[in-house]
Formats: sequence, structure tokens, C-alpha cells
Amino acid sequence: MPRDKMATRRKILDAVGQLLAREGSSQIGINSIAKEAGIDKVMIYRYFGSLEKLLIAFGEDQEIWPPLELLLKKKTEIPRENALEAAITGYLANYLAELRRDAIAKEIARWSLNEKNTLTIMLSNEREKQSKNLMNQLPFDQNANPEADIVAITSLLHAGITHLVINARQSDYYMGIDVKSARGWKRIENALGDLIKAFCFQRKIS
Repeated sequence: MPRDKMATRRKILDAVGQLLAREGSSQIGINSIAKEAGIDKVMIYRYFGSLEKLLIAFGEDQEIWPPLELLLKKKTEIPRENALEAAITGYLANYLAELRRDAIAKEIARWSLNEKNTLTIMLSNEREKQSKNLMNQLPFDQNANPEADIVAITSLLHAGITHLVINARQSDYYMGIDVKSARGWKRIENALGDLIKAFCFQRKIS
């Protein structure tokens, strides 16, 4: 593809991300994307054929969700003794930090809750694949607490993090916790560690 065509294609894809991050999914349309990219909307049809195909191309072009390697290897400040406890706590704490940081991933997560379309379905499937890969990589200790459903507990906490981060876009507080402050999020991060420790490694689930 000639350089000028590649540049135009890049400009269109970047415009989708910029709109998502700044305005949200409600502003995603051919006209708004063309305006953001500073081009005629005919160019979008010429390069991608339709809005649906453009969204597919955007999903394939972007690494929306934080990569699993980053979430598992990135350092967490929460000290843990058990390897499985450390891995899950670190994964969740790092997921919280990355989702808060990435405006596009945050908006895609919100969009996925409200609407099924080509992009949200594709990215939801990608996130599910990542979750399965996570469970395959965790250092399970069958003797630690065989009665605890680690997968369900991790899923529940993951969903809670996602909801809190999404909610923070329009609310300053959640059950009295200041979700606009670093202190508030530190409380949530510390609570993640406490819950993992209590439910997975100390408390016997009956």
C-alpha cells in the first residue's frame, strides 16, 4: 500500500481511538470519525467499506486489553507469601491500574456492557481467551484450599474492578470511597489482597 494511503488509513483508525477515549462509544459513527480524522467520509468507505468493517480493523489493530504478560509480571506493592496468592493479587492490582490508565480500554469495557456489536463481541472473546490463559498460568496448589473456587473468586473480583473503574467516569464516590483520588483506589487495591488471602488461603469455604 502506498505511503499516503497507509497514512490515511492510520489517521482513520487513530480517529476511532481518539473519539472513544474522549467522547465515548455514543459518538462512534462515520460522520464523527471522518470529522475527527479531518477527511471526507467517502474515504472511510473507500478504505474500509463500512463502519462495521472499520470497527473490526480497529479491534485487530489495537491491543485493547492489557497483555497478560504485563499483568502477571508487573510488580505489585502488596507483599504475599503464597505463590498463587501473590499471582492473583498482583494480576488484579495490575489490571486495576492498567484499566484506570487506559481510556480506550475503559470505554470498550463500558460499551461491552451496554451493547453487542462486532467490535464488543470480538474484544469480549479476546478477553475470555486471556482469562483462560491466566488460569492455565497460575501456580495452583491443590493442597492450599481445595474447597475454594479460585476461578469464580477471581472472576467476581475482576468484574468488581471493571465496574468500579467504569463507574468512576461519572461518579466521585462509590459507597463512600473517593474514586477520584489515589487514596481511594489504594484502599480498593489493599482490599483485593485482603479478600484473596481470606477467601483463598485462610478461610475454609463450606
